Amino acid sequence: IEFEKKQLEEGGHSKSLLSKLSDPATKLTAEEVISNFTTYFFAGVDTTAVGLSWSICYAALDRSLQRKLAEEADAAGVTAWIRARLLGSKQQDLPFSDVGIATLLSNSSKNPLKLARGVFLEALRLHPPASQLGADVGADGAELMGYRFEPGTLMFQMLRNQMCSERNNVKEPASFSPERWCEDSPDKID
Repeated sequence: IEFEKKQLEEGGHSKSLLSKLSDPATKLTAEEVISNFTTYFFAGVDTTAVGLSWSICYAALDRSLQRKLAEEADAAGVTAWIRARLLGSKQQDLPFSDVGIATLLSNSSKNPLKLARGVFLEALRLHPPASQLGADVGADGAELMGYRFEPGTLMFQMLRNQMCSERNNVKEPASFSPERWCEDSPDKID
């Protein structure tokens, strides 16, 4: 943090998350910057691990889903790409034509792995890595819906009930249905 601050004070420029958090205009203390940065880092790792673990569990229990995922991966060139990587092919020999690896790993609408994305998102909906979010109110305090919260107050937001409720337009909220995340689904979740 101190290195980033010194670099910015000397006229340097940075677009890093750390520089944004440590910008004096954000009015965050060094402790708050470290807390936010740590949260961002570990939240990303944990979300990915939980999402992949539950995705694999659901796929392992459903042979039809396994076939659909395999067909989708074959059509996108992923199976050939993995095979080529295992056999030691060079980057230019990889079988992607119009879709690159960055697109396959993205949340882009151009990503052809729509069902795989749906499996991951549905697993996260049913088994969120954090069923609640907790945070301390910052140094200036906060106001929410007319209530004042003093600095240091610990606040929680419950997530699971919001993601698994028919009130929020989720049909059959307790069922695993990755198709609900696909664009052509009548039950699509935005």
